[in-house]
Amino acid sequence: MILKNKKDGKEFIISLGIIISYLLWSTFIQVPLNLLSIHNNKLISVYEIILNSLYIFIIYLVYKKDIDKSIDKTIKDKKKSSIIILISILAIFFIMLSVNISSFIITKKINIPNNDLTITHSISKNFIISSFYLILYSPIIEELIFRQNLRKAFNNDIVFILVSSILIGIFYLIYNNLNIFFISYYLVGLFLSFLYSKTNNIILNIITRIIYNLILLALVVL
Repeated sequence: MILKNKKDGKEFIISLGIIISYLLWSTFIQVPLNLLSIHNNKLISVYEIILNSLYIFIIYLVYKKDIDKSIDKTIKDKKKSSIIILISILAIFFIMLSVNISSFIITKKINIPNNDLTITHSISKNFIISSFYLILYSPIIEELIFRQNLRKAFNNDIVFILVSSILIGIFYLIYNNLNIFFISYYLVGLFLSFLYSKTNNIILNIITRIIYNLILLALVVL
């Protein structure tokens, strides 16, 4: 079965609803700013951090039981969890490096993903809000929605891995041109979905992405 046997229709509808809420959330929080014509960058940053933190908390409440189990599992087996996280970070760097090398061989020039350029530009403009999105919001929300959430709807490992990777790949495609770097985001998505399908521990995914993004942030700042 592609969907879970018990309450599969309900789980699928809930998963779809959460994905829609994620897509609409950024538009929703901008409405008050536009209506009140607020343009103060510091005020906007504080507002966005508060509202997006609230959204993280709401999604956490939806899957509180599963997330708490993952936290307990991670704490109980710290050594194994640490090894998995380290290997996962290295795997992501390997994927990104491989795509960059392939890009250089094909185009004969060094290319930088649009997403990385966007991150660099955003950090230079507003370090606090960009760091919040990079280190906390994106890793937590994307893993909970595109991995934890979709796993509830799709019981079959292969279907889950493909669907979650394709959806998050499309999301990144919205913010980047269709080029060779789309492959890297898709491959990373495949790997993270595979990781979650094997460990059933979303905390490992979240920590892996947080540390990876922290390294990226450090490289940009330095």
